[in-house]
Amino acid sequence: VFAVWSAAEDDARKQQSLMDILNYIRVGLKPSIGAVTAHLIKNIQPEDIIVALMMDITSGGDSDLSLFKKQTADTSSQVLRYPGRILPFFAVNPLRTGYFELMEEALTSKGFIGVKLYPSLGYDIQSPEILKVFDYCYRRDFPLLMHCSQGGFYADKDFIKNSDPRLWEE
Repeated sequence: VFAVWSAAEDDARKQQSLMDILNYIRVGLKPSIGAVTAHLIKNIQPEDIIVALMMDITSGGDSDLSLFKKQTADTSSQVLRYPGRILPFFAVNPLRTGYFELMEEALTSKGFIGVKLYPSLGYDIQSPEILKVFDYCYRRDFPLLMHCSQGGFYADKDFIKNSDPRLWEE
């Protein structure tokens, strides 16, 4: 998932048209992270920045680990390809075996600038695993972001409440 942070404030308030939605789908169906990035770079202003938000929709354990590592590597390569234009957030899902080590490697040697959480995928943000992530990021000044909507992906309807922003503590 890529978002574009535009220097133009009007972009954030703009009403979405059917053409905007079709263009979004057209870009999203590109064959690779590199193809999406190249398209975005070509179509944004020089002062705009792309915020890359990874996803980790795993069923747990080592499920699709090679695919997740490829997503990480492909995102990382775009950071090198477009220095200063891509700000990637690493997706942490504590259901994945080795999630913490994968996060640490992404943040220390692959150009990732922060961590993205998507707790409606089946984990509690107050769990010991996530509190360890909070502590790591806090001590090293890595930003965290979390999906806080009632929509989007979820592992089970009961997990939607895990994305409630009221669960955050200072």
